[in-house]
Amino acid sequence: GTPSLMAVKLALVHAAKGGLQHRIMVLDDKSAFLYGEMRRKVYIELPRQDPRWKEGRVVGVLRKALYGTRDAPQIWGGEVKKTLESMGFSASVHQPSVFHHKARGMVVVVHVDDFLCSGEEKDLEWLYDTLRQKYDLKKSVLESSSDDIMVRYLNRTIRWTTEGLELEGDEKHEEMLKKEWGMEHCKEVETPITKGFQEQSTIGEELREDEAKQVRRAIARINYMAQDRPDLSVAARVLSQCMAHPREGVRQGVKRVIRYLSGRPRCVLMIPHSFEFNKIEVMTDSDWAGDISTRRSCSGGSLQFGGATVLHWSKLQSNVALSSGEAELNAAVKGMSEAIGLSELVHEIFQIRPGIKLTVDASACKGMLLRQGAGRVKHLTTKQLWVQGAIQSYGVEVSRTPREFNSADALTHPTSSAEMDLALDRMGFKVQPHRLRRP
Repeated sequence: GTPSLMAVKLALVHAAKGGLQHRIMVLDDKSAFLYGEMRRKVYIELPRQDPRWKEGRVVGVLRKALYGTRDAPQIWGGEVKKTLESMGFSASVHQPSVFHHKARGMVVVVHVDDFLCSGEEKDLEWLYDTLRQKYDLKKSVLESSSDDIMVRYLNRTIRWTTEGLELEGDEKHEEMLKKEWGMEHCKEVETPITKGFQEQSTIGEELREDEAKQVRRAIARINYMAQDRPDLSVAARVLSQCMAHPREGVRQGVKRVIRYLSGRPRCVLMIPHSFEFNKIEVMTDSDWAGDISTRRSCSGGSLQFGGATVLHWSKLQSNVALSSGEAELNAAVKGMSEAIGLSELVHEIFQIRPGIKLTVDASACKGMLLRQGAGRVKHLTTKQLWVQGAIQSYGVEVSRTPREFNSADALTHPTSSAEMDLALDRMGFKVQPHRLRRP
């Protein structure tokens, strides 16, 4: 299992919380899968360098895991866990690739052969010196006083500034989109999607297979970029609904996103040094029956901890909501599910039990959350009403705020550039028109 992007951001929040005493260290193992012992019999053809290869009568039996074998990733994961636990680390119950050291106050996030480590300098040196006795590692360290103010992890750029840490997604996808679609010098637009795109996406003939592949590849890139860019969330969701049978109208939607990225290629998340670390803030909203073809609603939401947005989403709801209040409730249920998972992970990493504040923009939804049972809304089910008990168990503070102050509103439907900028600012994102040089 690989860690979520939320876990990566939590490790950065941990580093920012430590201030000038903390460092960020990135380790890369050059031959990760070759360390673990095989768990079953696997026979291979001998390499050509072996003098017995020409005979063709001898095969090899693997003693160590090898790249390309089916169970090599699991073997490597078990090897890393065994090594780190022998050093005093504990694996997270909820995300087994996240490790924390209670005595030394360290956090390690392992994504296959890439390690993201947060802690004080002496502890990180101890970790590196211990691991390199067993593994062949490449090291990069990010600290506030160093001239090298950037490191890269999972192709994302992490910067140390006077205000805090900055996290920026991989810029190559925007460049590849422009190159694949021949739009290096295209005209810029202010929004990635228009309100009428869903009707436009059904226009024209179904695309040929080669054209459909190009469209699907582009939509997959936009989806990946949306993990780091909330301004692309709605466009990525709507475009994804067109992947099965794309038509000519879908191409215009992809091109609009590329034009938007041409004018706003950078979206940077700020993780401040000093902030309140005892509360998780959840904002949710919905667009009732916004999907024209199915009349399903869209849920939008964001999770903030330590002054940073560690998760955001724009998802089509699984059922057809029979009222705007039910649509808002579905969005709140999604937000509470994510908040509970984050709360447990924060408890493991920071050794604190944070409070949860849930913000919705409908009084009807707030009433459903704070009462017991369905009341007059009898079509609600256990799938939704479990959240009432969760709110009591976790002592959740539920409040209502108008849509103009709820950043989740911009994650449910197409908005203007000004509205999106306000929402991004509340979530701690800055969209910038230029790029810094890669480290």
